Amino acid sequence: HVHPAEVRLLILENILLNPACDIYLLVGTSIRYRVQKIRQGKITELMMPSDQYELQLQNNVLGPEGDLSWPVAKLDQATSVVTALQQGQTNLILGHKSIRMQGVSRLPNSTIYVVNPGYLGFTVHPGDRWVLETSRLYEITIEVYDKSSNKVYLSDNIRINTKLSKEYFEVLKSSLNGSYHYVKAIKKGQTIIDAALTSVVDQDGGVHTLPVPVRNQQDVEIYVPIVLSPSILTFPWQPKAGVYQYTIQ
Repeated sequence: HVHPAEVRLLILENILLNPACDIYLLVGTSIRYRVQKIRQGKITELMMPSDQYELQLQNNVLGPEGDLSWPVAKLDQATSVVTALQQGQTNLILGHKSIRMQGVSRLPNSTIYVVNPGYLGFTVHPGDRWVLETSRLYEITIEVYDKSSNKVYLSDNIRINTKLSKEYFEVLKSSLNGSYHYVKAIKKGQTIIDAALTSVVDQDGGVHTLPVPVRNQQDVEIYVPIVLSPSILTFPWQPKAGVYQYTIQ
């Protein structure tokens, strides 16, 4: 007589952490994490704190001049916001609250690196080239990178001072932190965009100025667009082969 074998099956939810990638933060900046689940191909957000899951910061690794009395970052459980406190790295782990489920499944996690700013970069859309046309609208973004060229997450409480020439640009909209500008090119010529990362504003409104602002410039060329006239040219079809000619201006 052979005893029947039993296998215990656990059906688990497909859980995501958003953002799912590793994150680079400056000291004093914050990021809010969201926990999402996929069901029948649809992504829905789980309200946190949750009865089933909890976020935890683990594995603090301090920078070379780190203060052992402080963690690298702190987590506000009520809002799922992580704030960087000092240079180093830490892991954000999504775990089960149920002891029975702990260690059974591997839930998503993210590594948070707290770094110093290294340099600024510039992007423009559409076109991705710094040769612009008058009367067109553009999105100009200033990005912050660390010294190893990792892109830093830009929270609302950083301050980037961006100088866009009023002679060449009409600024229609700008973000609070100064990293994004929606502009209209208004004049032909050459100009320079100047940007400097200067400070971080804490939750109480205190301004922490960088000892040395991180600054960069971007050269811009603006031209009057070439217009072809007429914009549409239509020739009638004819059964016998023939050649049509028209001079486009």
